[in-house]
Amino acid sequence: MNSSQDRDLIEVFHEHRLRIFASNTIFALFFCGSMFGLGYTLDWFLDSGKLFRIVMMVLAFPLLQFFAYKRSQKIIKNLSQK
Repeated sequence: MNSSQDRDLIEVFHEHRLRIFASNTIFALFFCGSMFGLGYTLDWFLDSGKLFRIVMMVLAFPLLQFFAYKRSQKIIKNLSQK
């Protein structure tokens, strides 16, 4: 990418930053809830106390960061094409 394309993407981000923030916040809540639910279900089936809940929440943080970054890039690119 050249400098002008980078500036265009930055401008698109600044114009739609609340939309991107809201989208990522809703995704984060859903993702963390799903990971917690999966850990809870595994704990219940395997009778392992809180082991899988803790493991799933620890795994959720780096995965959430990765997916939020990719989602933000995708949203910015889609908005810049409009």
